Amino acid sequence: KALVPQAISRAQGKAVLQMLGLWPGVEAWAETLEGEARIKAHIALYDTNEWRRDSPTVTEAAQTMGISPEQLDEMYIQAAAIML
Repeated sequence: KALVPQAISRAQGKAVLQMLGLWPGVEAWAETLEGEARIKAHIALYDTNEWRRDSPTVTEAAQTMGISPEQLDEMYIQAAAIML
């Protein structure tokens, strides 16, 4: 089994989410948040250079969308293989 990368680029993450049809759900999740949580989610989605696998924001988004830790690991492996 491939090693799970500790981080992927935001572009790789967005690409895998788009390919899996999950990007609209992630954006909708971010819109449900309030205050500091919303600010952090928006910065993570639109401004960061990388998405860390151990990020609380990534973990919360995945849990909210029903993505298991194993599925999230697989998504990180898939995303890391995407060359843009």
